[in-house]
Amino acid sequence: MVFVYYKGFTRQGVVAGWVVGLIAVTLTDETPAWFGVSWGACPLKIHSAGWGILFNLATTMLVFRFTTDSEDTMRIKDEKHRFLQTVSGMNLERRKKVNLAWVLTFIWFLVGFGPFVTIGNSLFPDPNTPTLWVPFGMPSLWLWQLVFLGYGVFVMWLLAFHMGMSEPIDLQRIEEIFEEIERK
Repeated sequence: MVFVYYKGFTRQGVVAGWVVGLIAVTLTDETPAWFGVSWGACPLKIHSAGWGILFNLATTMLVFRFTTDSEDTMRIKDEKHRFLQTVSGMNLERRKKVNLAWVLTFIWFLVGFGPFVTIGNSLFPDPNTPTLWVPFGMPSLWLWQLVFLGYGVFVMWLLAFHMGMSEPIDLQRIEEIFEEIERK
C-alpha cells in the first residue's frame, strides 16, 4: 500500500499492478493444481505474497513508464503529498535518515521473518543434533529468531522514537492545512 502514495506511479500502473499481483498470488498459492500448472505452491520456496509483491511492483513500474496522469490528478497528488509531509512528525534532520530506516526495516523483513529466515538452519551446526546446540543449548533456528527478535525491537525503537513516528500529530496544524486546502 505504501507505493499507492508514491507520486511517480500512475493510477493505471497501480491498478494493473494490483491485478497482476493478485493473479500471481493465486497462481503461486495452493491453487496451481486447479489451473494445471506444474510448479505447485510457493515456487522456489518464496511465499505467494512475495510473488504477488514482485509481480505487482514490476507491472506497476512498467505501466507507469508508458502512461501519464492528467494535470488535475497530478495537482491532487501534490496536495496530498504536501499534506502528508506537513503533518508527519519528521523534521529535516530526521528526513535525512529515512533511507537508513527503510534499509534496516527491509533487512528485518527479509532475514527476520521473510524468505531468508531459513539461513539460520544451516548457518550454525546441525539443528537435529542436540549435542551441537551451542550457544545456550538451543537449536540454531531458535537462536536466529531470538537475534532477529532483538533486531526487530531495535528497528521498532528506531522508527517509533528516533524517527518520530510515535509522536502525536498537532491537531491545530492539521486544521490549518485543511483550511488552506479549502481556500483553494
